Amino acid sequence: RHVAQLYQVILPQFVEVVQTFITRQENLRPIPVPMILRVFIGLFFSYYMTEKLLGREFPAEAQEGALDYFLQVFLHGILKDPIS
Repeated sequence: RHVAQLYQVILPQFVEVVQTFITRQENLRPIPVPMILRVFIGLFFSYYMTEKLLGREFPAEAQEGALDYFLQVFLHGILKDPIS
């Protein structure tokens, strides 16, 4: 029940940070900022849940630097070069 209240507090701050980032980048897709926040929250929720539920069950290469890889996929995807 507190998540909705937290969202209302975080959203304005997140919008400000993302808007600054967006104005400095020319090659971003036109995605609404609240949707970016939703996807970002989903990323960390999935990281947390997989870590708590299966963390030690993953092989070492799926544990070392996991959060960094999550962020890389979030920001850049999994392809080396974007497909046109």
